[in-house]
Amino acid sequence: MKANNILKQIGLGLAITSLAACPAGAIVAYNFGSATGNQIWNDTLGETFTVNSQITVTSLGAFDPSGFGAFTPEVAIYSVPVVAGVLDMGAASLVSPVAIFSDGSYTVSGNTASIGISPVTLGAGVYMIAAAGLPSIYNSYGAPTVVGLNTAGGAITYGSLGQPGDYYGANTTLTGGFGSLIADPYGVGPVGRYGAGTFEFTAVPEAQTCAVAGVAMLGLVFIGRKVIPLRNV
Repeated sequence: MKANNILKQIGLGLAITSLAACPAGAIVAYNFGSATGNQIWNDTLGETFTVNSQITVTSLGAFDPSGFGAFTPEVAIYSVPVVAGVLDMGAASLVSPVAIFSDGSYTVSGNTASIGISPVTLGAGVYMIAAAGLPSIYNSYGAPTVVGLNTAGGAITYGSLGQPGDYYGANTTLTGGFGSLIADPYGVGPVGRYGAGTFEFTAVPEAQTCAVAGVAMLGLVFIGRKVIPLRNV
C-alpha cells in the first residue's frame, strides 16, 4: 500500500509538472494596463523581443484608449536578423499579416483593440512588433511604466541583444513595406516603453513534455485500479 501511494504521488507530480508546460490560453505580450494616451504620435513605433522557445501568435493588437476615429492603425510582426552581433534592420522581413484596424474589423477589450489572425509560429530569434498610424500612444518616458510584459515562463524576453529595443520611424503605414520604417533606436527608458502594438501568443512546448504528462496520467489510472481490489480483500 505504501509503495502504491508513493508511486501515485510520483505520477501525480510528473503529470502536474508536465501539464503545466503544455499549451494554455493565449497570453497578451504587452499588456497596456491602466495606460491612457499621453502623446500624439501617428508615425511608426516598434519594440523588439526575443523568442527563446517556439511560440504561436494568434492575434495582433493596437493601443486604443478612446477609439481610432478616422485613423486606421496597422500592426505587424517582423523578423530582424542579427549580423555580427548587430540587428540588421535593412534585412527585416514580415512574418505576420499586417492587421489593419478599420471600422468593424476589430474587437476592443479595455484599451486594446485586437484582430485575430491565422496562427503564425515564431521560432527562436529576434522580432519586432511594429505599429503605425495610431491617433495617440502611451510613452513611459518621464511617466510611470504601466505596460505589463508577459513572458510565458521565459518563452520570450523583451528587447534584444541586452538592450531595451525601442524604435521609432517616420512612416505612418506598414503596408508599403518595411524599408526605413524604423530608423532610429530609442535606447533610453524601460523595456516595453510604448503603448502601441501588441500580440497574443501561446507557448509551444516540446512534444515529449506533454507525452510525459499523458504517460503519468495513465500510470495513475493503472495504480488506482490495482489499489482498489487490495482494499476489498
